[in-house]
Amino acid sequence: MKHVIAVDPGGTTGIAVWRGTDDIESVDLPTWDAVGFVHRQLEESPDLVVCESFRINAHTAKKSQDGLASIESIGALRYLCALKEVSFELQPPSDAKSFAKDDKLKRIGWYIPGTDHCRDAQRHLLLALSRHRAVDLKRLMSKV
Repeated sequence: MKHVIAVDPGGTTGIAVWRGTDDIESVDLPTWDAVGFVHRQLEESPDLVVCESFRINAHTAKKSQDGLASIESIGALRYLCALKEVSFELQPPSDAKSFAKDDKLKRIGWYIPGTDHCRDAQRHLLLALSRHRAVDLKRLMSKV
């Protein structure tokens, strides 16, 4: 893997992009600007787009605006990836949050203060890179 995009969907969407180096690009954007951003990134033929999954339950139903934005943007991203024949995976938020806590993000130099959505996208990115063995996690963790 040489290029992975991670997305934390919602009213504000966090995106983290990895292009085969220790550095990443992270951005927070409104929902549909984020979908457009990923659409443009798909022109570079990434290996994978990984996205936080979203489940509708009593709690999330009350947050209908962010929930609706999440559901719609996940569908749009899945469709765009299918058109470009790019792999698309969903990850539960709990998996990413338990795997890539703030201290781990700080240690590898990815932590950005004050931007929860970016950090959540970074968590999904790090989990995907680890699961796909695209990075040597021990080397990345010891680079500091």
